[in-house]
Order: sequence, then structure tokens, then C-alpha cells
Amino acid sequence: MSPKIYLLLIVNLKMLGVNIDYDPISFIQNNINLISNIVSEIKDVIMDKLLDTVVGMAGDLALDMGSLAVKTQMKKFQQILQSLKIDIPVQVYSINV
Repeated sequence: MSPKIYLLLIVNLKMLGVNIDYDPISFIQNNINLISNIVSEIKDVIMDKLLDTVVGMAGDLALDMGSLAVKTQMKKFQQILQSLKIDIPVQVYSINV
């Protein structure tokens, strides 16, 4: 625990009228649940941000894969039409993705 956080907690507890032992080791031992909760909340916030980032990246990847699949199907369709000697202008069925 950094000295700034320690002093901030001491000041807050003093303002609430709690009798405080100024020894950092005993303070940590007495407030281990508070410290654990703070660390847990920080971890949860970081995990939420990481999850949002990963979900956003996965969505972009899914869109890219969908575009690739459409392009592949259009090429196959064009090849089938050419093999059947059906001449359809490309702009009729091409998709710009």
C-alpha cells in the first residue's frame, strides 16, 4: 500500500471519529478486508474494460469474416454463371464490402 493511500485512509477514518493506530503494519492487519475489497473492485473494473475491448474486437472480426464469406460466395456464383455461359453484368450482383 502506498503512503498516499495509507494517509488518505487514515484521514478518512479520523474524520469519521474512528480511533486509529498510526503504525502501517497494524493498520493493514486491522483493515485487511477493506484493502481486499478495494483490490477486488479494481480487478473487476479492469476485467470489465478488457472484456469490452475483446468483445468489440470479436465483433469487428465477425464482420470481416462475414464480408469475406460474401465475397467468396459471389466469386463462386460468378464462376458458375460463366461455366453455364450466362452473361450477367458484374454490377448486377457484385457487392462492395
